Amino acid sequence: MKLDKLLSILLGFVLLAGFTSCSEDKSVFGDEFEIPELTDKNTIQFTVDLTSGTWKQLEIFASGGRVVVDWGDGRVQKVEDPGSLSGGIRYRYGNSKTYRVRIWAEELSFLNISGLLLTLRDLQMGYFPNMSDLSINSIVGTKALDLSSSCPNVKTINVGNNADLEQIDISRCSKLESIQLYTHPKLTSLKLGAHPKLIGLYCTGTSLRTLSFKGLPEMREIDCSNNPNLSTIEVDDGQQIGALLCYSCAFKNMDWLDHITGLSELACHGNQLTELDLSAHPYLAYLNCSNNQLTRLSIPTSKSTRQLACHSNRLDANSLNELFENLPDMSSFVTPTLQFRISYYDNPGEKDCDADIAVQRGWTITESKPAN
Repeated sequence: MKLDKLLSILLGFVLLAGFTSCSEDKSVFGDEFEIPELTDKNTIQFTVDLTSGTWKQLEIFASGGRVVVDWGDGRVQKVEDPGSLSGGIRYRYGNSKTYRVRIWAEELSFLNISGLLLTLRDLQMGYFPNMSDLSINSIVGTKALDLSSSCPNVKTINVGNNADLEQIDISRCSKLESIQLYTHPKLTSLKLGAHPKLIGLYCTGTSLRTLSFKGLPEMREIDCSNNPNLSTIEVDDGQQIGALLCYSCAFKNMDWLDHITGLSELACHGNQLTELDLSAHPYLAYLNCSNNQLTRLSIPTSKSTRQLACHSNRLDANSLNELFENLPDMSSFVTPTLQFRISYYDNPGEKDCDADIAVQRGWTITESKPAN
């Protein structure tokens, strides 16, 4: 009898433990909807490496539809409306291991993945025709990214700080409106293709030698600065570009500027220019061509110019005086909140030029390099 009673008690404990285990099964958690089969075609995959560092929380921002995240540790999370989570989808790992994460993203229109605080590597992307806004940052171990195949309808991309990226294909992403590519030291070529809706390009910190803006009729803003090997740019005749930042590159001449129109802002400081003729750009308001080797500088005679930085060049007194005489006369232009400024220090003609020419035309002279 005693043995039977003991067996009954043990059986009860086993059943209770089994019931408790089932009721607390959290391998799948989150909102209630049927989980699709996760395949290479319908998921974005990457490895989370937690073997070094102390930060163990992964954050994913998404919107536009449902999302399923396989966190790689046996747990799967379902989120009906990820756009409603102001802090994104957050998951904290318990162990310092590596995990292969898979994200079902077929319904998403926006996705942001970043390895800024922890190591993400070996990115693999499926096919996401609904994706219109994609941000991928700080991922290592990924040499190529083919967005033409994975996100053909994307409108905005932000891909940055991917140390191993050598190739990115966006040639068939015909709906692109904004491109941000930055800090890819191994990226040596970029084929933009034909993007009829592309308005802005931000491409910095690469090893690009050439860029072509041909076939981009709506392009208005370009930042291709801090590309130390970039020395050649191609444009279409009559192409309208409003703002162009191409400082800290390797340009020895910028004759291609003669082919564009509508230029209102130009930052080309920190290159190897010896001459710069901008007289054909009547809308130019802001110019920074400092830290070059300029011996001659021509600016438009219109009243558009507001700020001009040409310091740290090789302009002699005659060149500076000629420049001052071509400054728009703003002496009668009274606006308390607007100043017309020019800096020309650290040029051979700094001491011998006639600065009064500029002053009498209503311009304020920046005498020396501002203190940090």
